[in-house]
Amino acid sequence: NSIKGINMRKEKIENIKEKIEKEKIEKEIENKEEIENKEEIENKEEIENKKEIENKEKLKKLKTFCIKFSIVLDICIMFFLSIFLVTSIIDETSVPKINIIGDKEVTVNALDKYVEEGATAFVNKSKKVNVHIDSSNLDTKAPGTYTVKYSARNLKGKKEVTDTRKVIVVDKVPPKISLNGEIEVSITEGDTYVELGAKAIDDVDLDVSDKIIIDTNLNTAVKGKYTVKYSATDKSLNAAEATRTVTVLEKPKPKNVKTIYLTFDDGPSKVTPALLDMLKKNNVKATFFVIGSQLDGYRDVVKRASDEGHAIYIHCYYHNYKEIYSSSENFFKDIEATRAKIKEITGKDVNIFRFAGGSSNTVSRGINKGIMSRLVKESIDRGYSYFDWNVDSRDASGNISSYLISKNLIQGTNIHTNTVVPLMHDASAKTSTIAGAEAYIRYCKDMGYAFDLISRDTMQVRHGVAN
Repeated sequence: NSIKGINMRKEKIENIKEKIEKEKIEKEIENKEEIENKEEIENKEEIENKKEIENKEKLKKLKTFCIKFSIVLDICIMFFLSIFLVTSIIDETSVPKINIIGDKEVTVNALDKYVEEGATAFVNKSKKVNVHIDSSNLDTKAPGTYTVKYSARNLKGKKEVTDTRKVIVVDKVPPKISLNGEIEVSITEGDTYVELGAKAIDDVDLDVSDKIIIDTNLNTAVKGKYTVKYSATDKSLNAAEATRTVTVLEKPKPKNVKTIYLTFDDGPSKVTPALLDMLKKNNVKATFFVIGSQLDGYRDVVKRASDEGHAIYIHCYYHNYKEIYSSSENFFKDIEATRAKIKEITGKDVNIFRFAGGSSNTVSRGINKGIMSRLVKESIDRGYSYFDWNVDSRDASGNISSYLISKNLIQGTNIHTNTVVPLMHDASAKTSTIAGAEAYIRYCKDMGYAFDLISRDTMQVRHGVAN
């Protein structure tokens, strides 16, 4: 029992100790919580004090900011107000700047529409203002120089500025010429050509027919093709041309009528102008076989003969038998030189010739045997045609009278039925040949004979070759 009591006391003591310990711990906890609460309260007070201080500091800063902001705001208001006032003054006094779009000088074709590219205007490079365009004086129907005016005012409508564009209206289109009647006309030798005229209409100047100039080389007495040229110029100097072709046809020859082919050798000479006058007076054309070395001395006379419708053919360059008939080479050199000279003066390239002394000459025998036979063949091979004669006036035998000349010609003509090729000479010493030829012409006309020029179509009259 004593042991049990002891254990019970021990247990009781232990419980008391636990209780005391527990109370102690609880007391410590309470003290600790009290201390913590006290610290928390103190911390809260400190935090609140700090917050109060911070709030006061923030309020102070806010007041300072508001004061500064108010000052800055006042400054900004004053700044923008001053800009507005200055801008208003500038806008009222500034002059706009006009910028013309495109070139300041343009060219427009007459009757075309003028396309206005416009213009812009700004005040102080930023504020756009309206541009007024005045092109009321521009007339594209009338060539000339015009001015398009551009004007603009500032924003207040007070200050005005102007600029201009030059517009040049040009007429580059020539008139159109229309011929009255046919563009190709045919008439017969000796007939009168009736000019029907033409009309010229211009897009701008309208009817300019009165400006037409007519130019022609027409010679109704000589068969061939001729051109009548019509030209007109408008006020802008645009030129137009049109042409009419006039063909002069050979006058029909009566059937079975004898045709006379007058030929004159050895020209030109001092008597050639008088000979041409006589032929012109009698309205007769002749064929001239000329000497090349004499042409330069009578260039105007030869040109006149060609222009008046006479035929200019080759005889020789130098009438020197020994030189001409010494070789084929020398002969054709002589012929070609004369041919070139004729072309130089008349503009016509001819290939018809007459042998010096005729193809039947015998003088060449003593110079080069058989030369004529060779030359006849070679000349044909080279494309030439040659003509002799079948009636001789005998004016080469001396200065015989005009009566004998005409008598010889008439007698020779009477023995031929169709083609008659009389030989006469155009030389300074042959003073009676002109009168004799004129008497012969009158006789032939009285007989109803026709006259014509030798051509490649003429029936060939050639002698028998004697060498």
